[in-house]
Amino acid sequence: FRHGDRTPVRTYKNDKYQESTWEKYGGFGQITQTGMRRHFEYGKFLRQQYDQFLNETYNRNRVLVRSSDFDRTIMSAESLLAGLYPPVNYQVWNPDIKWQPIAVHTTEAKYDMLFFTNNCSRLEQLKRQVESTDEYKRLNNQYEVGFLFFDLEPII
Repeated sequence: FRHGDRTPVRTYKNDKYQESTWEKYGGFGQITQTGMRRHFEYGKFLRQQYDQFLNETYNRNRVLVRSSDFDRTIMSAESLLAGLYPPVNYQVWNPDIKWQPIAVHTTEAKYDMLFFTNNCSRLEQLKRQVESTDEYKRLNNQYEVGFLFFDLEPII
């Protein structure tokens, strides 16, 4: 998983918006409420698009979620999962909260071969090869316009 809208990771020395400006989001490099909302909406979109393919209820034996080991990416995954797998029937543990905990697995960056691969010239060559195909270009253009265009809150 990658992150949604986030606060700056750092800023320049004389910027009037230092880390204290971003405290309501947890400081530098944290996901914003806009980022959470977008991922939640994305989860609902994926549920709608793939409802016939996905289980109605979350099943840990059928779903494995991996995230890089940063708060913003873990929280992005959790937000998407809240939209993708709202609790139903026996999974409702609190009727006031339409959410259920779903495990998000991480690996320390130095051991993470999924998100932090070393520079691999063969992998880069294969990616360029795929990206140059007509099918890739067609699909990329087809899905270029996203579903995430809705009113956004200002982040400051």
